[in-house]
Amino acid sequence: MNGGCANVSVAISRMICVILSFFIVVCLFPTGPVRAEVLANATVSGSYVNVRASATTGSSIVAVLYCGHRVQITGPLVSDTWYPIKATDLDGVERVGFIWSEYLLLDSPDPIDPESSFELSISGFPESYKTSLRALHKKYPNWVFAPFMTNLDYETVISMEANESSTNPRSLIESYVNDAWQSTYTRNDATLPGWEPYVNPSNLGLKYDAYNWLTDTYISYDASRWVKTSRGYVAYSVDPRNFLSDTQIFQFFKLSYDPITQTLETVQSMLSSPDNSFMKSGIIKNDLNADITYAQAIMDAAENHQINPYFLTTRIKQEILKSNGQPADTASGTYPGFKGYYNFYNIGAVSNPDPIRPALIYASSTNENPVYNFNRPWTSQYKAIVGGAEWIASGYISRGQDTLYLQRFDLIDNADGLYSHQYMTSTQAPISEAIRLKEAYKDLTNLPLLFSIPVFNNMPETNVPPPALKGNPNNWVTELSITDQAITPSFDPNIFEYDLVVGYGIESVNFSVTKASVYSSLTGISWNAVNSELPLVRTGNVPLLVGTNQVVITCTAQNGDVRTYTINIVRLEQGVEPLFTSDYTLINQYLSGIAEKMTVETFLSGLTLAEGARAEVQDRLNQKVTDMTRIMRTGDRLVVYNAENEAVNLYYVILFGDVNGDGRINSYDMTITARHIIKENLISGIEFLAADVDKSGKLNSMDMTMIARHILKEQLLPQ
Repeated sequence: MNGGCANVSVAISRMICVILSFFIVVCLFPTGPVRAEVLANATVSGSYVNVRASATTGSSIVAVLYCGHRVQITGPLVSDTWYPIKATDLDGVERVGFIWSEYLLLDSPDPIDPESSFELSISGFPESYKTSLRALHKKYPNWVFAPFMTNLDYETVISMEANESSTNPRSLIESYVNDAWQSTYTRNDATLPGWEPYVNPSNLGLKYDAYNWLTDTYISYDASRWVKTSRGYVAYSVDPRNFLSDTQIFQFFKLSYDPITQTLETVQSMLSSPDNSFMKSGIIKNDLNADITYAQAIMDAAENHQINPYFLTTRIKQEILKSNGQPADTASGTYPGFKGYYNFYNIGAVSNPDPIRPALIYASSTNENPVYNFNRPWTSQYKAIVGGAEWIASGYISRGQDTLYLQRFDLIDNADGLYSHQYMTSTQAPISEAIRLKEAYKDLTNLPLLFSIPVFNNMPETNVPPPALKGNPNNWVTELSITDQAITPSFDPNIFEYDLVVGYGIESVNFSVTKASVYSSLTGISWNAVNSELPLVRTGNVPLLVGTNQVVITCTAQNGDVRTYTINIVRLEQGVEPLFTSDYTLINQYLSGIAEKMTVETFLSGLTLAEGARAEVQDRLNQKVTDMTRIMRTGDRLVVYNAENEAVNLYYVILFGDVNGDGRINSYDMTITARHIIKENLISGIEFLAADVDKSGKLNSMDMTMIARHILKEQLLPQ
């Protein structure tokens, strides 16, 4: 009995050990990647928000997230202002860190009652909108959200708003943003050999391309800094779900006039920021020549034309307030040729290198039809503010484009159709204007503010994030050459494999490679030090073995895209038996014994080739000579191929006395030889051999004399 118990105890102990061992192995050596799911419970509400490594602004930035990004709050507030979070960033990488609490909109913890008045009020929205709307309702219970059913296909809207192929683009963005947000559209297929950009470099006339791959340049379509927006960023900007935060929702705020909630004092407060704004304490004249403030002029415009004064204020600041607090040229009244004229909303400005002139031409002109005159000419600040407001109201708000969003993205099918009647081309304008409009309402958020939020057909299940900020996409090489050699075919950025055959005497070759972008990197060769005067050029030497040498040069873009060029270099063996017989002289890698002005056809006819072999003459750049009437020159190459089309023999042609390699012996050749003798300009290589006409191994007066006598037809040079 005791022995049985002992055996049972041992068995149990062994089983426990096995189980423990199993768990240790599983813990130390997991069978697959362990990754916790990010269970989002909050939304990024700032335009862009830094995720910090610790709960302080002095810590490093772990990631940057944009408005609409969903995150998981993983713990309570730290230092009363920071939430610990977990999120998947734009690159799909899971990140942990801290976000300032003001930049997060927390999901509502309340249970959902489908019969509640609020749930019934948002029943017209897709489910993908409702989490954010519930969070906003929890924070601002009096706000009203109404779906604007566009009846438009989401992808169609993206394509029409991006319209990257247009000469008159609808969506522009400032060129300082990340490359991923700028369009790289090209009219011609940039993946094909021979690609050339389709642009007008003078900035006049038609343009199509958004980007020039050969120069790593984005093409400007307005002034000097506005370029086409990438389709991915347009998709982000059009998706309303990205902007259902307590600030960006003001893109959808109805812009009609409300005398109860919209006051002179608030307008004045808006104009007082920044502190150096010329509108803060400026005094202007109204139509009765009375002194009034800019704030009063804006309130007059709002009341007269039933338009939200806070929107007018944000639009004016967006269009004409410079960073130094002074007005832009369109609102200064001092622009040459247009003194005394003002345009506070930049109405009439178009996307071209000089948008100021068209805006002031509009301000100074009139229309016979009073319906379209809008109190022009705008010869005072007051007229420009009030008349411009009338233009906005009649041109946009009365047409149904009564939100910042709809003024940027024309989704109203009026007489001029969709997408064409848009106030601005800046893709980011609604984001910046929404910030200003929210600031105007910071003390009025308890009011029943109405937001009209677009809904599209066939929307993605979740909101569309902005493109990942991977950086510059250019991995092009624009030039690739080998000193004194020519690769086949001729180099093209979109051809990725090349061939070169060299004689046994070529022990190494010198590469020169030019990349298109300063942000890309080149690998594959031990490069020389960078020449500060030629920052895009890299040079390096590659030693060659007898046989096939494969050189692989890789250009990697800043965003990680890779482009690889392969150069197959065959170095022929020494002393390989020629596949031909002839009366020419063969010494090592050189062939001589040809007559001056001998044609290629005559030269080739002097070869008796082995069965199946073929021969061709190549020039100094290794290009096959197809003109059989061309004369032979110093530096030409004779290449002989076997029956399998493999290069077997390679000889460099020497015409003694033809020092410069033009196939003729004249005074120029004698001059080159003389300059070498007096050490003014030394020559080497095959040029030296061609000048050494007496074959002494030295260049001296004897060689000059022999060349001179040949030129004078006193004595032929021995070949």
